[in-house]
Amino acid sequence: MLAVTSVTASAVNPAEFPVLEPGKEYKLEAKKSFMGKYTPTENGQVIEYAPIAAWTLSGGELQQITEQDGYHYAGYINGKQAFQFSVTAGETYYFYESFVMDDGVFVFELNPELTLLTSTPEVGEVYDPAARSYIEYTFNQNLNIGKANMSVKDLSADVDVHIIGSTVSVVVNDVLHQWYNENKITGDEILKITLSDITDGMGNKIDDMSFSYVTAHKPVEMVNAELPVEILSWYGENNTPAKAVFTFSGPMAQNPMIELCYAPVDLGYEYHEQMDAVVDGNTITVDFGGKRRTSAEMSTSGRTDNNFYLLLIGLKDASGQVVWSNEQGSVGSYMYDIPFTEIPRLNITSEFTPSLGASLENAKSIKIYFNCADHLTYSGVAFSSGSEKVVVSKDDISVDQISDTEVELTVPVPTGWNTKKDVIVTLDGLTADDGYDHSSDISAKFNGFTLLYCSIKDGSRVKSIAEGAIVKVETNLAEGSKLTFEVADMFGPVEMTAEGDGVYTFTMSEPLVFEVDKTYTINFIADGNGTETLSIIGDTAPYEFSDIILESITPESGAELTADSTIKLIFSGLVYIEMSESAPFTSTPAGHDDSGYDYEWDIKFNNVSSENLVLAFSVKDMDGKVVEGNKGVDAGSYFHYVFNSENSSISEINSVKSSEIYDLQGRRVIKPAHGLYIQSGKIIRL
Repeated sequence: MLAVTSVTASAVNPAEFPVLEPGKEYKLEAKKSFMGKYTPTENGQVIEYAPIAAWTLSGGELQQITEQDGYHYAGYINGKQAFQFSVTAGETYYFYESFVMDDGVFVFELNPELTLLTSTPEVGEVYDPAARSYIEYTFNQNLNIGKANMSVKDLSADVDVHIIGSTVSVVVNDVLHQWYNENKITGDEILKITLSDITDGMGNKIDDMSFSYVTAHKPVEMVNAELPVEILSWYGENNTPAKAVFTFSGPMAQNPMIELCYAPVDLGYEYHEQMDAVVDGNTITVDFGGKRRTSAEMSTSGRTDNNFYLLLIGLKDASGQVVWSNEQGSVGSYMYDIPFTEIPRLNITSEFTPSLGASLENAKSIKIYFNCADHLTYSGVAFSSGSEKVVVSKDDISVDQISDTEVELTVPVPTGWNTKKDVIVTLDGLTADDGYDHSSDISAKFNGFTLLYCSIKDGSRVKSIAEGAIVKVETNLAEGSKLTFEVADMFGPVEMTAEGDGVYTFTMSEPLVFEVDKTYTINFIADGNGTETLSIIGDTAPYEFSDIILESITPESGAELTADSTIKLIFSGLVYIEMSESAPFTSTPAGHDDSGYDYEWDIKFNNVSSENLVLAFSVKDMDGKVVEGNKGVDAGSYFHYVFNSENSSISEINSVKSSEIYDLQGRRVIKPAHGLYIQSGKIIRL
């Protein structure tokens, strides 16, 4: 409803309002006005299906019909907001809004006869209680129903009825479930619904109404759910994978839709995994083995949870009929929470002799020490160089058991591999009880350039590298070697500073932000000695601004203001304005909503005598989300405009030697052309 209660004839001319007809649809256009008039031929009630204010004409002014006059909200009728008020035959009524919020359709009716608009399912169709929770009717107006009854053959029962505005829900499933289980009914029988003690939206008594349907065949139900005690993040050779087994009262359809979910954000879940299932007659079996699932990989927000959520969605039996899961409130669906236990990632350390990066020219064997040996399996030790690879079998390796968890391997260097370039030594066929790939934890490079240490960890999740941060590496490079650093397709290449003893550093000249779940390649390029590469995974989610935008500002930035000037802001939705580092101003909502939020705001500077008036303000919507401005980033984003006082004098200068230059919208300008700009908080002319 509008906040005002009258509109003068000078603002609008009621005589020019077009005549409207009951039952006819009229188009509503967003951000435009709507007007029309109607003179009823009989007394009664008008129901209008759109939030358009109703008025009468008195003394040359349109007087709004208020709640005190009997104008009231009638709820949603057939999906549309409805309003109702009394009318007198021969008197003219006006429908008027100066600013329509959204596109739509306006319809009104006088004394409409109660009519059934829709039935779900349609009258005469099969009613399957597994596919629906109730029978629903939608009428063309609000109504009251005193009693609802259902019957099949000689069976009869009164049932609950729920009414919301013009929508009526008849709850029949509890009774049907009992009749099916007692074998009193089967499929293909007539189900009759009778509504009685009815009054319509005008208060008139209405005759009883009856509607008939056909019963579905008895739906299949779940009779048992055998769930695992817990689900582990990984099932290695020493753990039998957990399973869930569901048993039903009849044979089930193949390829059921089953999801494993994690980290519920308002039950939207951050992680969804489609699970394979084995259907064998009346049973469905889900196996949770074969995949690693960790909280870090499943939750991009960093949230952890003690449970997985297993969703069985829209299950059907072998005939294609939906399974009855009415007690869970969702058609053919079930949800179970199962405890989640995460196996900690192994902290594996290793040492090589000769040491990482050394030459193998005079080495007959390599010693490899590593811990966590009781959680690792491998088939041998691999030597690789480019596309060449050879594996030393476990049978040819000497194993020294240092402790229950630590071993040292003595591995003979294969013939001819002492002098090959860039030889990489790893455990072949390596698997770990935690499910992670630990190949890089037990790996060394010989006869070529290698990184001995890097301040950026390979495979880690990184939000950003800040400006001024130092990237440091230790290498096996000889003194005088050059090393270049780059983030592929993002930054560099730049030469690093040699600190001596193979140590190189680089101070970031600009910040780098890495997008969540995106993989980035970092290269360290040794002049004439090859390249060492590592990868990182981005972990910075994009900032979520409001969907609302500033559609217009009048007058535009740079305009000359007087003491009476008002700056009008129009947004695409309801917002609240907060002053930033600005010349003091007063912000006034236009009154389209009584919440303190509005889509139209008037700004008035408290004092326009200063030479330059900086208007800076931040904007948030009703959900607390920031509306993206023309300055600042993320939560600090704001709008920045500069206006000129009528008393100001614009400086005439030929060159600019001091600080940065901005245009009148607050955007930095590197190479300004002739015109008006902002420098050091003042408007200048170039």
